[in-house]
Amino acid sequence: MLAKSYGRTLVIGGWLWALVTGYVLQHWIIPNTLWHAGDGLLAGGDWVTFQQQALQLADKIQATGWAAWELRYEGQAPASLLAATYVLTGIFSPWVLLPISGLLYAVAIWAAASIARRLGLRGWPFILALAPFVFPSSMLIYGQPHKDILSLPGILLVAWAWVFALDEGGAKLSRRFHMAMAASSGLLLIWWGRPYQAQLMIAVSLLIWAVVAVGVWMRKRLPLAGGTVILVVLIVTYVGAEKLAAPAAPAAPLCETWKPEISIPVLARPVGTLICYRHGFIQYHAGAEANIDHDRPLTNYVEVLAYLPRALQIGLLSPFPIHWWSDASSPGGHIRRLMSGVEMLYVYAVLAGLLWVLRRSSSWAQVSAMLLIGLIGVLFYAYSSPNVGALYRYRFPFLVLLLMVGMMGWNEKLFAQPERVR
Repeated sequence: MLAKSYGRTLVIGGWLWALVTGYVLQHWIIPNTLWHAGDGLLAGGDWVTFQQQALQLADKIQATGWAAWELRYEGQAPASLLAATYVLTGIFSPWVLLPISGLLYAVAIWAAASIARRLGLRGWPFILALAPFVFPSSMLIYGQPHKDILSLPGILLVAWAWVFALDEGGAKLSRRFHMAMAASSGLLLIWWGRPYQAQLMIAVSLLIWAVVAVGVWMRKRLPLAGGTVILVVLIVTYVGAEKLAAPAAPAAPLCETWKPEISIPVLARPVGTLICYRHGFIQYHAGAEANIDHDRPLTNYVEVLAYLPRALQIGLLSPFPIHWWSDASSPGGHIRRLMSGVEMLYVYAVLAGLLWVLRRSSSWAQVSAMLLIGLIGVLFYAYSSPNVGALYRYRFPFLVLLLMVGMMGWNEKLFAQPERVR
């Protein structure tokens, strides 16, 4: 009963936080700046395009019926979600989406809090681990029409399922249904917003399962069955979603600038696609103030591997102090850069806790799972999106997981061993 009450309080509190602050953002903060694009939207963001697309789709639905609705109108899930909400409510302003966005954000807070508690965080370490959810920059996730409002709770739900499955006490059979539902619903949210990210989560989950399988082979007492359930559910959910959706377009040929000297069949398509996206990002965003390493396009596997230390540096530690006061090309960008500087001071301090986290051997499987999801997600965007502003937004759910693990390290360093949650 206490667990249910705690979860209900988190969801209601998170929903009210997002609803109130999102409304203030759209009706008071943004309209009183020079960067107001109308309808409470900040100029220069993708959400302006989503609003235009949503109005177009809503007109089609009203003219021809719901058969005109698409899962991703012109490839954009937020536009489809907005359009459906507009037609159902008769209100054609983005603020009407706040109750839905707030609920999704509250689910993300609940999942993160549940992960933190299951990892053993209590008191101030627990509160500090959840601090990113009240950062000023996080207001854009739910306060503007955004793909991240789908991927954030999705990624954290999948992570929650893994932490639950890898509890060393083993998950009871009666509770594996909850793990499966969390993993499936989380992947569907990710898939709706960013299909490629769903593929990434399945690949990371396969890697986690392999790590656990090796642990079992080394005679460590690990719940491999729970991990197998998660992996199977993720794969079945993704395949089923792809089958029910519109037929996928044939895979595009890789870009001409990707010219590896050797052929690695298993990696050829995923790595080539990732690096070609980087090449396209460099060309499309040429001249943006937030660009970083645009002079390193990466053309083969050797260059990709040699770039790994730099990708870790950028993925985990950018924007660097030099960026906090520099010019910005997006409207209001210089204000956001100053705020990011304050937020990054917190990130630097908490990530330092990773130096001590591996001392906690009793939960190494769960810690390893969170590290794999967090690090691979951060690296994915450090390679594909060489722009500090874009990376700062894309990496948020993955960085949240790393910060929780970092807080575990500080907990080990400064406090007595916390009691485990069973």
